[in-house]
Amino acid sequence: MTRPRLPLPPGRGAPRRLDPPARCWLCGSTDAVPYLTAGGGWNYVRCQECSLVYLFPRPTPSELAGLYEQGYLDEFKGDGRVDLARLANARVAANGERVAFVNGLRKPGRLLEVGCAAGYFLEAARRQGWDGSGIETSPAAARFARETYGLAVTEEPIEEAGLREESFDVVALLHSLEHLPDPARTLREVGRVLRPGGLVYIEAPNLATPDAALRRASRDRVLLAPFHLFAFTPLTLTRFLTQAGFAGVLALPYVSGGISRSVGRGASLGKKLARHLVPSFVRPPEPASKSRRKKSDTAVARMKRVVQRLLPGDAMYATATKPVP
Repeated sequence: MTRPRLPLPPGRGAPRRLDPPARCWLCGSTDAVPYLTAGGGWNYVRCQECSLVYLFPRPTPSELAGLYEQGYLDEFKGDGRVDLARLANARVAANGERVAFVNGLRKPGRLLEVGCAAGYFLEAARRQGWDGSGIETSPAAARFARETYGLAVTEEPIEEAGLREESFDVVALLHSLEHLPDPARTLREVGRVLRPGGLVYIEAPNLATPDAALRRASRDRVLLAPFHLFAFTPLTLTRFLTQAGFAGVLALPYVSGGISRSVGRGASLGKKLARHLVPSFVRPPEPASKSRRKKSDTAVARMKRVVQRLLPGDAMYATATKPVP
């Protein structure tokens, strides 16, 4: 049976093997080919066995830490140009939709967010009855979460944080797994700290969308080099979760206007398709009266919204459960 493979971006020729070879973080194969060169000259490769796309070579851990810390310092320095309190409140409110989605899957209990940044999701969860704590390796972001919201945030990676086994009902990784150096190891640790029957909820950029395939801007958002060490698809993310021992894995792309406003950007392609395709079969073939034109315009707008909602954006979500013995 032929494995499904992610196509190379437009304009790429026949694949050439890497020298020296890269070892895949998902399947262990060394059969990888160049995928594309992102902004800043960073190179991504694609595994020929499982289609995982990942950054190779990587920046050093100290280089990455410096880039992250500078970004967070710029965000939280409070130089008067941005109302930080107002911005933080808006982001907490925006995360309420995410929490409501999780509430539909599990009743409030103990929640861990890996890569919690400034704590907006955790604070939104606390307001809806969750007992939340976080993992955040950026000192500036962790300090903001502790001082602003009084959250329990650890600055060690989850693998080194010494968390108690089977102590959480839900673990969330919201646009953080692609930043981590070893997703397989992280997900195994997530499984260790989850209680049997516990839920892991993941949001991540999705490379397997029409928008990412056709538009360089969308592809750059998915890759975000060099911060995103991996570019997942629903298939590769499902395999990571399954190999880590999770059951009931569901990985689906967002459609525009999905769970959070941070992931509806695939609507741009939907708008283009709707603009060019919808009028040809919705608008009447001859000039119409003013009332007919109004009804027709309403139908066009309605069809455009349908097209936009059906097209996937450049992000996805996944849920999975720790099996009960």
